[in-house]
Amino acid sequence: MPSYTEALDSRSIQTSGRKATATRKFYATEVTDPGFIVLAISAGTSLPKLGSTFPTLGALFCMDYAITPISGSGDSYEVVFQYEQSGGITTLLAGDDPGDENKKLSGELGFVEQTADIRSEFAPAFRLGVSYPILGLVTGDIEVRGYSVDAAGSPISIQRNITELTVSEIHNRSSLEIKQDSMRAMRFRRNNGVFLKRYPVGTVLYRGATVRRNSESSLIVTHSFVQDSDYHLQQKVALDQDGEPILNEAQKAAFVYWVQPFNSLGNFSSLSDNFR
Repeated sequence: MPSYTEALDSRSIQTSGRKATATRKFYATEVTDPGFIVLAISAGTSLPKLGSTFPTLGALFCMDYAITPISGSGDSYEVVFQYEQSGGITTLLAGDDPGDENKKLSGELGFVEQTADIRSEFAPAFRLGVSYPILGLVTGDIEVRGYSVDAAGSPISIQRNITELTVSEIHNRSSLEIKQDSMRAMRFRRNNGVFLKRYPVGTVLYRGATVRRNSESSLIVTHSFVQDSDYHLQQKVALDQDGEPILNEAQKAAFVYWVQPFNSLGNFSSLSDNFR
């Protein structure tokens, strides 16, 4: 009998032009025919039904879905649902009220501009349906769990959704000098609190900032961030003494563990008053 499991950490919400979209990802296993997945979507019991709303956000409606076979599994599929906004914006997202917009003009001291580059990239994976460590923090060898999709220790490539964020601000020179030490300290740290009122703890990485002249007394500072709902974690497989993956009886990777390249959290509000 088919089984459906949602990858809760795959839920993502993006905004562009004051309109929002969202995604949810499910894994379907023990499926002999993908037509059964379509029937489950039509029923709206085990999977979201077209036209249903995103959890906790009634203004986002399920519009499309994609069913993709998981390479090497034979009976498992990835099902990704796309949600789009319908109606007004005033109650859609926290902090998304028109009254919260920055009222300064471009080039004026205090002006703030946010941009987002929403895209995907390929990432190697040995397991799907994984369990994440709390806040993406890794101490020791933490197994990713989930179910195997590798081929004799070789990973498959999966879609990884990320958002590259930039926030540009205009500061006077004296206030910027105070913040520069914080900018240096926060490089390659992840957020220790909800960022910009919507991105969960541990999912946003600070890459640094660029500074350029705006006027005799002011500078433009552009902060660069990367949001990743997988906490920027990477899957690694255990190797034997010859450097080969250790396999189990099913000829799958016996042990897959998490690696966190960015294992430190930081308080992004120290970068700017606009991040509080």
